[in-house]
Amino acid sequence: MAKKMNVGLIGCGFMGRVHSNAYRKLGQFFDHEHEMVLKAVCDSNEKKVRAFAGKWGWESFETDWRKIVERDDIDLVDICTPNNSHHRITMAAAQACCLDKDLYRRERKSRSCFHYNNGSCA
Repeated sequence: MAKKMNVGLIGCGFMGRVHSNAYRKLGQFFDHEHEMVLKAVCDSNEKKVRAFAGKWGWESFETDWRKIVERDDIDLVDICTPNNSHHRITMAAAQACCLDKDLYRRERKSRSCFHYNNGSCA
């Protein structure tokens, strides 16, 4: 039986839709040991995120990304916001030790995240 991986998605624009679809279809493309659970999605626009959560099957929604990062029931944070907001969210997610983001786009920021989390930033 696959281990459940509770996903928290931050941002419900185009990339949020792409990632939501990918999580839902992952098992059709790959054999993997995790079942992706669409636990919580976040956007600052409540009307938009409420509709997005319903359409894509997310269990809950938040309007403050910090709440996603702070939740004990989230195993993985997926950042789908504009690039200029990634670093701040990445640092908070790294502190909580749950992150899915290409940290190597900007080497200097990646190193700051890595050192911030005592070398365990994945």
